[in-house]
Amino acid sequence: MQREDPVATRGPYRRTATILVLGNGALIALAVISSLWFFGLHIRLAGFAIALPAMGILTFVTLLTSSTDIRTAVMAAFTVVYLALLGGSLNRDFANAFSTRGSFFHQVYSNLNTFMIAIVGFYFGGKAAEKATENLRMRGARGTVSDRDEPSGSAATIVPPRRRRQRRSARI
Repeated sequence: MQREDPVATRGPYRRTATILVLGNGALIALAVISSLWFFGLHIRLAGFAIALPAMGILTFVTLLTSSTDIRTAVMAAFTVVYLALLGGSLNRDFANAFSTRGSFFHQVYSNLNTFMIAIVGFYFGGKAAEKATENLRMRGARGTVSDRDEPSGSAATIVPPRRRRQRRSARI
């Protein structure tokens, strides 16, 4: 029996990770550099305003094309944008824009906090429901419950679906 080479299976994921790290790193570096004083153009937050959505789009498209799991791609894209916003708050101009109550930036940040809670909840809730459905399907195909599935530790037998139908029809 041949064993699968673990390095060969990591190839696509390495490429995806490299694209994400280099692409998002370059975008955030350009955003930070554009806010420095020596540009003289006073663009300050415009670099961040362009870089943040670009990072989200890059992450979404890269993950969607490599794994075709849209749930993971959406979750990762919003997480990257959210973490970049948190990192951007270390910039004085950026932090001042977010701390002014009633400003557009303050509203965006507070709404994104709420949105991230919903996205994380639906992401992990969906994954848990998917896993539970898969376990139920596997359990139904087996027809029995193993020792690890039973809380008391004793093996209980689930009657296979055909027998259940026969018993129900016998009662009627």
